[in-house]
Amino acid sequence: MISKTESRSTEFFQTGRITWVLLLVLGFSSRFAFIAKSHIVFTSDEAYCLKYALHFGDSVWQSYLYPASRIFDGVRFWVSTMFFRCTNGWLQTGALVAIFFNLTGCVLWVYWVYRRLSPLAAFTTAVLLAIPPACLDYYATLLERRQVSVILGAIFALGYEKWFSNFWYSFLFGLLAGWGFWEDPFIIFFILGLILSKISEDGWKRILPLGTWGPIVLGVVLSGGYGAIREWQSPQFQPGYITHGLAGFSSILYRIRLLIQAFPQFWNDNMPTGYLQASQLGQNTDPMSHGTLSIFFSFWTVFLFGAALVGYAGLSRRWRRGKSFVVTALTPVIGLLLFFLLSDHVSDALCFRYFAYWPVAIAIGLGALVDSGWEKERKRTIVFVVLLVAIQGGILLHRIIEIPETHPLDKIIQVLDQIDLKSGWANYWVADGVNYLSGNQICLNEYNGDYNGHPVDRKAEWLAYHNPKIGVVAVDGLDRPQSIHELMMALVKIGYHPVAQWVFKEGWSVTEFQKLPER
Repeated sequence: MISKTESRSTEFFQTGRITWVLLLVLGFSSRFAFIAKSHIVFTSDEAYCLKYALHFGDSVWQSYLYPASRIFDGVRFWVSTMFFRCTNGWLQTGALVAIFFNLTGCVLWVYWVYRRLSPLAAFTTAVLLAIPPACLDYYATLLERRQVSVILGAIFALGYEKWFSNFWYSFLFGLLAGWGFWEDPFIIFFILGLILSKISEDGWKRILPLGTWGPIVLGVVLSGGYGAIREWQSPQFQPGYITHGLAGFSSILYRIRLLIQAFPQFWNDNMPTGYLQASQLGQNTDPMSHGTLSIFFSFWTVFLFGAALVGYAGLSRRWRRGKSFVVTALTPVIGLLLFFLLSDHVSDALCFRYFAYWPVAIAIGLGALVDSGWEKERKRTIVFVVLLVAIQGGILLHRIIEIPETHPLDKIIQVLDQIDLKSGWANYWVADGVNYLSGNQICLNEYNGDYNGHPVDRKAEWLAYHNPKIGVVAVDGLDRPQSIHELMMALVKIGYHPVAQWVFKEGWSVTEFQKLPER
């Protein structure tokens, strides 16, 4: 154990193994509660990837795809495929994999705090991640690639004393860095934090020698080269999918407004997390809270972030090695924030998904704050922790209760099944999700799927052009009327004719088309 704070906290606070196990169970339960009803944040991006993992090895199903998919390659794909095998294809398996990754990252970071700071700080961090902010409805249940960088970032932090110490540790560091980049490019912020913390503590003497960089470069070339071969043709690395360059001044101001106005609502899971959720159908299914509660969320989020920063600032002042600890923990936060503000790739509030590490960083900062106040202001510290957990837990419980019983996609599937429409056309944000959740009993083709670079589902495409009876699903606030009109005109040109339409008060419609038999 390294710090004075650790030995001090150990004297006043002890935790047994059963406590950590109970916190892990609580953490899983709080996350699983998000998916127990409808998994409202589920999107078509998720559906496509999981469908590929679910049917991996099925040559018949894979023949329906072109070109070959690599958008879901890597550790997320391998683990998802294994989980699907173990659960016999249970459709909620994807959420379980996401929870597994999220909890793994949280456990590793808590262990890092335990080793570098104190058991008390680690315990507080663990409690605040077991009873998490409501935004983990998104961060912990969707299989985002950022989950991998959070795990690898913790591994880099845990190896703080070993990296660069000899050839093999430097080589292993390079392997993880090169592989991690292809899993999630944001891993560079965690690597940068580790290097800067080394420099802040030891100076350049542990960083510059060729004996350090040689094996690192070798490891990066080997694993990074493998990743390049596997991933370079993936859609996410193709021109048009990623927008390079810096954002303009007006875009930066827009993103600052998003952080001030929208992010506190996102942090407390009080805003749509996808374009379907933001549509009229989505908002009728899961409306946002407004008024007093929305204002409270803003103040509460500012308070949490401010308190965490106070914890980091106090730690860097009172502990000789506190600065390197703070640099390791906060560099990814600052890097992700700068990327959000300055990158031309960022489009709107959906890019809050890049901040998957922030709940961990805030919990660590609050743990540091509690640790610093434990000895001098123990009673006030206890009151602070109780209020912190009570308010965060209350927001979490309120959100879990408010989650609707059905997903917007479930409503669409139910109607299409009732009117016996098993194929047709829909927006990308609808099609893949409907196909996945219906177990491919309904196959909708994406009329706007070309923009996302995903391989086309050849079966859904064939049915959409050849089935004598098809449907067109239109969602208000998601589909542009002009796009739906152009789609319908194109169907008429190839021999389909509209025969019926169902319009629903939730804000969506289905139009049935039939193709007359050729004479």
